[in-house]
Amino acid sequence: MNGQAVIQNFLAQQKNITFGYSELNFLSADSLEQSQTGYSFDDKGNSLMSGKPGSWQPGWIVIANDETGDPIFVDTGTPELQVFTAAHGMAHWEAEPITDSLHSFADILIQLRLLATGRANPVEKLLNPLLAREAQDFLKFVRTASPNTDPAYWETLMLLALENDTE
Repeated sequence: MNGQAVIQNFLAQQKNITFGYSELNFLSADSLEQSQTGYSFDDKGNSLMSGKPGSWQPGWIVIANDETGDPIFVDTGTPELQVFTAAHGMAHWEAEPITDSLHSFADILIQLRLLATGRANPVEKLLNPLLAREAQDFLKFVRTASPNTDPAYWETLMLLALENDTE
């Protein structure tokens, strides 16, 4: 199975995750190609990939975005389909790895969904605050599932999830 087919299969199994004020919104497997507008190509179909540092790179496929609109994307140029994010609106793309592979990303999402259960919105999160121990356990899982990638993305997510929560 090629990278595109693996990604479409992955997306067909995903649902958005909402965790208090944070969220991950996944693209539809059916609209994957059209959803690359603004990344791989512009709205007229012209390529936005120059191959230069800071430009969108061939092989990067957006699969989701977070609450700030930053893309989550897969690098199909890596055999393990490494997953990245990058800040939008910066006039250049600086890819930050968030997991070693699409497989480890899927495993991490399972754990994140468990943490988000009963905490999907600010009211639920207030009534069922995230415990520091739960956040630490999640980050330990991330480090085990994706040992070659700095967990900074997930640490920031946990810090935001713990904000205003008390144990």
